[in-house]
Amino acid sequence: MEKEFMDKLVGLPGGETLLHCFQCGICTSSCPVAEEIDLKPHQVSKMAALGFEDLLMSSKLLWDCTLCYMCTERCPKQVSIAEIITALRNVAFREGMIHPAYKLQVELIFKLGRIYEVTDFENEVRADMGLPPAPPVKVEEVRRIMKETSLAQSVGVTQEGGKP
Repeated sequence: MEKEFMDKLVGLPGGETLLHCFQCGICTSSCPVAEEIDLKPHQVSKMAALGFEDLLMSSKLLWDCTLCYMCTERCPKQVSIAEIITALRNVAFREGMIHPAYKLQVELIFKLGRIYEVTDFENEVRADMGLPPAPPVKVEEVRRIMKETSLAQSVGVTQEGGKP
């Protein structure tokens, strides 16, 4: 099972550099998240290579990573931890392990056609800043796309008000 998980990640876009990491830890020195949590960026590639799927999928770093790419910029082997984390997030999403923040975003997009509601007040503020009003969103088209791609169903959004 461990090898299957590693092979699955290596085969995904972003996962191809997984096996190049030699655990030097340089990536950790610039990671803005590493100070806040126990898991360090280079440990992601080690755990993925060793097949610790359950631990990685429940890891705080998987969802707290800001994808700033500082780890990649500092890595002497150009291992893209940020892209590996994106690949891990994609695997988690496919397996139904979706962070609540992403679920909320999908619900809002399904309901409003965008992540936040733009009211007359927001458009007045935009006008005061010299910006044009926010363009209207064709919510039904957004919902149709979300339904056809199964995005809405994957997070449990099936009707206009949000959750079923």
